[in-house]
Amino acid sequence: MAALTPPPNSVGISLPPTSANPTSLVDITNAKEYVERLSAHKIAVQPQPHAAIDADIGAAEAYKTALVFSLTPGADVAPPWLMNMNATIQQLAANVQQLSADVAHLRQRSDEQPILFANNIAGRRGTLFNPTTMRNGWALLGAPNPRTQDELNYHFTAEQCIASANDLGLPVLPEDTDLLERRRQIGARIGVTI
Repeated sequence: MAALTPPPNSVGISLPPTSANPTSLVDITNAKEYVERLSAHKIAVQPQPHAAIDADIGAAEAYKTALVFSLTPGADVAPPWLMNMNATIQQLAANVQQLSADVAHLRQRSDEQPILFANNIAGRRGTLFNPTTMRNGWALLGAPNPRTQDELNYHFTAEQCIASANDLGLPVLPEDTDLLERRRQIGARIGVTI
């Protein structure tokens, strides 16, 4: 944008220097002071016929506004709250994504509740269902998972627990985790108390 020239006035108040290209904060300050000088002259000599007319003040205000809008804001111009706004917006977007993931997880767990309840009341030798296949309807737990509570409680080895946990999408436990903890991890996922 070309440098802006301040508008002349009818009372002989000195004009500010022509704005720089690009506009600077000093240019805006000069334009503000020009408006203030015109306004002060009007108030000081109101009864006199040489008072600055409203059109002169309006033109000076328009000039100041044009300078403000032509300014390309940089880090030195932005108020402190604006400087951090982009980071805040990005953080909010990340929070919303996390919230969406949490809601999806809660919906999935809510949908699984009938299966988990059924597994919980199935009894020691009752058939267990797979809560991870809820989208396809109720499916029986199959290998590598336990088929009954007794199988999980009394017959499942550490290797079988690791394979079942992997199939159920459970986090990997440390190698030195005892067998009872491995069984509890699987039981908690399928709705069985160990």
